[in-house]
Amino acid sequence: MVGPVAKILRDRWRYFHQARAMGVQICVLGCSHSPSTRRDTFTAAFCAAFAKLVDGTLPHSWDTTCRILEEDLGDVWRNGTITVDGTDALLGSGCVAQVYKGALRRTDGSTGAVALKVIHPNVGDNMVRDIELLSVLTSTLELVPSLRWLGLSAAVGEFEKLILDQVDMQREARNLEKFRSNFKHSAEVSLPRPFMEHTTRQVLVETFADGIPVSELLLHADTTVCTAVGEIICDSMLQMLFRHNFCHGDMHPGNILVRGLDRMPDGTLRRSADGERLGVTLLDCGIVTELSDVDQQNFTDVFSSIVQRDGALAGKLIYERSRKTDCTDPEGFTKGIAVIVDEALASGLRLEKLKVGELLARVLTMACVYRVQLESNFTSVALAIMVVEAMGRSLNPGQDLLLAATPYLIKRRLNM
Repeated sequence: MVGPVAKILRDRWRYFHQARAMGVQICVLGCSHSPSTRRDTFTAAFCAAFAKLVDGTLPHSWDTTCRILEEDLGDVWRNGTITVDGTDALLGSGCVAQVYKGALRRTDGSTGAVALKVIHPNVGDNMVRDIELLSVLTSTLELVPSLRWLGLSAAVGEFEKLILDQVDMQREARNLEKFRSNFKHSAEVSLPRPFMEHTTRQVLVETFADGIPVSELLLHADTTVCTAVGEIICDSMLQMLFRHNFCHGDMHPGNILVRGLDRMPDGTLRRSADGERLGVTLLDCGIVTELSDVDQQNFTDVFSSIVQRDGALAGKLIYERSRKTDCTDPEGFTKGIAVIVDEALASGLRLEKLKVGELLARVLTMACVYRVQLESNFTSVALAIMVVEAMGRSLNPGQDLLLAATPYLIKRRLNM
């Protein structure tokens, strides 16, 4: 049986020649949803193929769901404390799990809507096999001396941790609790509340979130709404990076619902007539990125040098703080990074011009040429940013990341 990661690799290989013909550098293999958001880079058919991997995969049977719920929830399922109205309640199916809308009977006899996320059977075993396949692949690639400086083995190790965390619903519930705590004072960002007493490794029970998927905004909302939502999403990512050091690693359009909108009879979306504040609800928190204190400081310092428009300092910091290097020309590496940064800064890091994937590919190439190993967890952060960056470009192309990030960097410096 082919596992979910292997399916993604297979489908990416099908589109490899199409991507190459378009001049695209594919530098990272992994289970990210970024291709489905890159309509600025890939064809509509390419994006649609990857979008199906997000929430349109083949669901397992209702009988299998009932068996898992009975095994994991026991009497809570058998006595009707939690109910699901069969296959009609299925909201979507992804690579790891499928989600149902259900009802939870409270102690006072009232009921409330909940979402139940149920793991596909054997998905963990399949992922382990896929990770082993990736390990063999990277070990083979690292037989080429220059490719060793990509740190592929370390990246697979980081990827393994991220991807296997997805198959533990109790971990996702704890992630939800931490995100809710981090954004507890925010009026614009919210997350579902997990019911820890009913959550197991295979089943997550959480409050049901209403809202309109971000993907619908581009089709049915005007520019002012898209711009406002884009700013909220970008700001939430910057908070995760520089204030919380706890970053949602899977913020694709299907995992973000928008609140405060009304759907008109003609299908268009407008701000709510009742004055409800515009906001977003973040879903699917199985993948998170968290840096060590040292790595967080290094990341902040490099980003600060970019905000200061000092590409040479960024290159110097990357070289000096690399854990492994065999560079014989540090000055050449520093100048190379400076050129990449300075070219990116020429547009002020406006989303309509910025392409993080291409920048990352160029930096990785520079690291190979000069034998400077980049940190694998930095790459995980970069992948998370890539997904948000592509979505932000569609919603609010004029937004400048430098200006948006500056207040958080200043505040972090003052608190050091």
